[in-house]
Amino acid sequence: MDAENIHALHNRGISYERLAHYKEAIRDFTRVIEIDPDNANAYFNRGCCYDSVGELDLAISDYSVALELDMRNGGGQQQNNHEEEEAEDGDEEYNQNYVGAEEDGEEREEGGTFNEYNNASQL
Repeated sequence: MDAENIHALHNRGISYERLAHYKEAIRDFTRVIEIDPDNANAYFNRGCCYDSVGELDLAISDYSVALELDMRNGGGQQQNNHEEEEAEDGDEEYNQNYVGAEEDGEEREEGGTFNEYNNASQL
């Protein structure tokens, strides 16, 4: 394998992670970061490995860098826009089923919290 091929290194790191070979995965993700310091996925995946071995400070650090890079590259904004669109699509149905249940004194068969409704609607 070409030691400079970040795609191969990243994929091998993911394979090591899935096999619970965290030391090897961390090594590959670290090499990807050395070659491409703006690779948010490598920081995130390395953070997952650090988390799995109990290195929580290192995991938090990598998660923070991944989030910052993702936001800088527009990833966070795209996610926010997607969530807003989903919320708008479900607002009318949510209001019909959940809002006003206390006002009319009736229990809704679909009753539950908004999170239960939101989670069920995504299945």
